[in-house]
Amino acid sequence: MSTHANDTLTKADCQLQLQSTLEPLLDAGFISRDCYTKIYSDLERFYALLRETPANPEDYWVAFQKEFNFIHPGQDPIKVPMNAANLCPEPRPLLRAANELRFELNRNVAQQTRMRGGLRARQFDEARAALARSVKIAVPKNLAIVRNASEANNAINGGYRKWSALGSRRDNVILWDQNHPTNLAAWELRGGRKIIPGQPAPDPVGHVFDIHMVVLPPNVTPDQVAQHFIRHINESTRFISFSETSNGNGVRIPEVAIQAIWNHVSSDPRYSNCHIHIDGTMAFGARQLDFSRPFCHSFVSSCHKWFLGPKETGILYIDPAKAINFEPNIFAYDYKIDILNWNDLPKTAERFELLGQRDDVNIITLLWTELMWQNIGYSRAYSRVTQLASKLITDLRECKWGVTTPTNPAMSLGVVWVDIPSGSQTTKLSDELYANGIAASFSPITDRRTETRIRFCPHIYNTFADINHAVDIMNKWRGPVR
Repeated sequence: MSTHANDTLTKADCQLQLQSTLEPLLDAGFISRDCYTKIYSDLERFYALLRETPANPEDYWVAFQKEFNFIHPGQDPIKVPMNAANLCPEPRPLLRAANELRFELNRNVAQQTRMRGGLRARQFDEARAALARSVKIAVPKNLAIVRNASEANNAINGGYRKWSALGSRRDNVILWDQNHPTNLAAWELRGGRKIIPGQPAPDPVGHVFDIHMVVLPPNVTPDQVAQHFIRHINESTRFISFSETSNGNGVRIPEVAIQAIWNHVSSDPRYSNCHIHIDGTMAFGARQLDFSRPFCHSFVSSCHKWFLGPKETGILYIDPAKAINFEPNIFAYDYKIDILNWNDLPKTAERFELLGQRDDVNIITLLWTELMWQNIGYSRAYSRVTQLASKLITDLRECKWGVTTPTNPAMSLGVVWVDIPSGSQTTKLSDELYANGIAASFSPITDRRTETRIRFCPHIYNTFADINHAVDIMNKWRGPVR
């Protein structure tokens, strides 16, 4: 596939891919000619905008922001989202195209259109193939389209069926204490009990495996991170699992550490039963992912966060050699409306797609979203995410705010946590920001009036002006620093 130097598509390639998603629907009578024309012209204009390279780079991102509904608020004041770790808005052209398609497809919901060999079933496979190409997975069936990262995490921790019988040495799981609850507390739900240094081992009754918790010290360097995981690994280790970037403190497990952990496990036959699982929810859409070089056995993400995709879509990659170790938490028919024998499930990631009815339009919209990323260019998007986070951290620290997120770009990616000073303010900082047009996230409230921390996750739909505005609101709320 030909691309420009900045890794974006050519106009011809983009038009060809867009046509390939719409023409089969037109030929099959699912959509009208008017619908085809409307969706094609709107998306083609949008993608052409994304391929531009203006002299002033900030002009590019200002123009991109105008493609989102939050900048056209109608009667309500503008609410600029800065919380990509939780949920992102969809670009207006993609949302409009999805709405047009949803209306058209609603005219024919016949089962024949969604069964094996049906057009919508084929488009599901095409969406999977497009996402697989996006992250350089050679075999598309090793990637499942699920509903979100939470479901995918639980497919791993709830589906494993190869635990050893209890003996003198129980199986163990190594977790990072900054994992998302769906990849932390969920392991305890499945029968894990924490091993706390210096305290007696937990009661083995109802205890399936031990949990060793990794706590990274402050100011840890990228080269030191891997050893904090590796020192826990032994022949009884069944899982090592961590978030690529934590939504809880903004710390990133650097690529050098991920590769070192992988090399340690994969090179030693004693650890052949060890499975490395990564929650990449903060990575997919924030940077280019490359599975052409192995670094884990399974990887999950939601598509409605940094990827800017439709809600209730996500991905689960799993090494086919490991997939058969898991039973799906949900057993229903697949997207081809096939009910499989319970003991004859797919031996690939497809075994996690037995979810029953799916939203066909959202699946097709994933194709258009992935095409958006090809037109933006992965390297340009990643540079922008790091640029926005870096500006926010720098500006806040210059204004004497306590930023807890590491400044080393190898140790962070887009998630910025800030300490909130105590004071006499009558409003919470998150409420003050929201009232003035910035929608950020916040830590659990210690009482009805105060917060301890606030989180910003600026994404490529944000501008430098948004960063400046957020910092100004914070400074005014806090008042002079003495």
